[in-house]
Amino acid sequence: MLFGKRVIALCLARVNDDLCHEYIMNLNRCLVERDWRLMVYTSCTDLYWNTPEDKGEAAVFSLINYDITDAVIILENSIKDRDVLDVIFRKCAERDIPVISLGENEKNCPFNLEFDYKAGFALVLRHVIECHGVTDLHMIAGVKGNPFSEERIEVFKEILEEKGIPFSDDLVSYGDFWSVPTENAVKKLIKENRLPKAFICANDSMAITVCGVLSDHNIRVPEDILVTGFDGIEAIKFSVPKITSCLCSYEDSARESAKLLDRIFSGDRAPQTIMITPRPIISESCGCQCAEPINTSLYLNDVNDRFFRYQEESRELNTISSKVQMCKTVEKAAKQFDCNHLFYNMCCVLKPECIDETADPLDPSAKDDADDRLVMFFNTDFSAPFVPRYFLASEIFPGIEAVFRKKIPMIFFALHLLENPLGYICFHFNDYSIGNYCKMPQIVNTLNTCIGSYRNIRYQHFLNIRIEEMYKSDALTGLYNRSGFIKEYDKLLENKDKVRNGLTIILADLDGLKAINDNYGHGEGDVAIRAVAMALVACCPSEAICARFGGDEMIAVMAGELTADVKGDMEKYLESYTASSGKPYTVSASVGIYKAGYDEIGDFKEMLKKSDKLMYMDKAKKKLRRK
Repeated sequence: MLFGKRVIALCLARVNDDLCHEYIMNLNRCLVERDWRLMVYTSCTDLYWNTPEDKGEAAVFSLINYDITDAVIILENSIKDRDVLDVIFRKCAERDIPVISLGENEKNCPFNLEFDYKAGFALVLRHVIECHGVTDLHMIAGVKGNPFSEERIEVFKEILEEKGIPFSDDLVSYGDFWSVPTENAVKKLIKENRLPKAFICANDSMAITVCGVLSDHNIRVPEDILVTGFDGIEAIKFSVPKITSCLCSYEDSARESAKLLDRIFSGDRAPQTIMITPRPIISESCGCQCAEPINTSLYLNDVNDRFFRYQEESRELNTISSKVQMCKTVEKAAKQFDCNHLFYNMCCVLKPECIDETADPLDPSAKDDADDRLVMFFNTDFSAPFVPRYFLASEIFPGIEAVFRKKIPMIFFALHLLENPLGYICFHFNDYSIGNYCKMPQIVNTLNTCIGSYRNIRYQHFLNIRIEEMYKSDALTGLYNRSGFIKEYDKLLENKDKVRNGLTIILADLDGLKAINDNYGHGEGDVAIRAVAMALVACCPSEAICARFGGDEMIAVMAGELTADVKGDMEKYLESYTASSGKPYTVSASVGIYKAGYDEIGDFKEMLKKSDKLMYMDKAKKKLRRK
């Protein structure tokens, strides 16, 4: 339960499919009557191919919060990935959460709602025989061996036997559930002069094709031959003639789902399987009158409107995707969604690494759910400039209580880059407009593209900076290398005010490097070089540009005049280092410091030569002292 209301989770694929839309619409109405709430978890595809993209989409089902979920309904025939279904069944069983399977008889599921396709097909066949007195029948079946097709052939045989009509195999042709094989089958019967008085088709698409072939041969339907279909698809309302069929009503299944939940929650003993008989649709192709006349012009106008709206919205979404990918900050990226009219009644939640440009978007650790934090990317109900609003995944999203009060379905999609989760989006439209439901996959795919690409681009930018830093730094000392130093030096010279009082150049050179290398190895020589570099950085002012300029030669440049005793401080630093390092050799450095005036800073080589001269003078003094 959540906020004192029972929560029903509905799992399905392709929410924009007309039948899925119809089921959601009717189920939510039934649940709201009981003051329950509906959360829908869905994907853009049916997850059939088990590709990385499918795995990314399937992550939506991991969003189900079983701690607040009172029951789960699964439209099994819409989700083709068996592994996804098994995980949901297992998690519900572990928590003793009731599960209803709609559309398939699921052995692992305690409750099943099935359409009684056999009974529905029998209703249509009986109508032709009993109401129209036709006994000369021919069946157009689906794919040979397909269980749905074979089941309907068996019904055909049973009814014919019941009515005393002889059956033979030549009364069945195979149309494979689509137009071309159906067309070939009917043409073959015409050529062989074996046309029946009625065609009984295993689905509506084949029935529409049969009518078209007969019309092409000047054979009238229903005057010369009756035709029936099955499934009740939308197209039969607009065919000529309108097709007699049978509808697997999702309005009926939604009502039966709610009734079954009533029995489960009340503790009544509920049956494991409930069969729902499809509704017969009696229409013109069998010689009857159409029960529900359709205003074709209004319907076509709506279809056209949806089509052109889809085109326009696709164009606009592509534009938004391009803009997001060009954004330099996550704040500007989020603003693209907050200020666009296409985005309303929805929110987008991301994993924290999606707004971290240092996180590798293809790192497998991105799939680790150990970090339970999420961040709100945008929420169209609370438009405001983006700031990272972190929250726990168990909260679902900030503001969910306000959505709950609206008594509307909340529809969740996973966002992903290939199989790596990015987060999720929740739609909570105030109406059941099929146009909005069709728009959902468009928006999800756009977000997948633009957020995934934004992450990639920002990460590449981060890597470029890191690579540039690597190339401008000396691997041994961590100071700038010669190339990096020149870039930083040029930047310093661009600031005229800063260098108005000239520059100070500090040159340090390790003493006795050859002796250290010869006696103790080049590894120890590197240790000594690194020690001088550390001394230079520690003793120079923080604003100094420090670099390794050659083998054992270090340089530091700063604006203005040096106030600290860098030379003396470095000597003390290295004395202390030698005393504490335990090394069998002494680390010391000769230092030359030259103060250049403003008129000299244009000739770096000359300044370097002067500081180099001072450094060698220091080195010579040390040699004299040692003598």
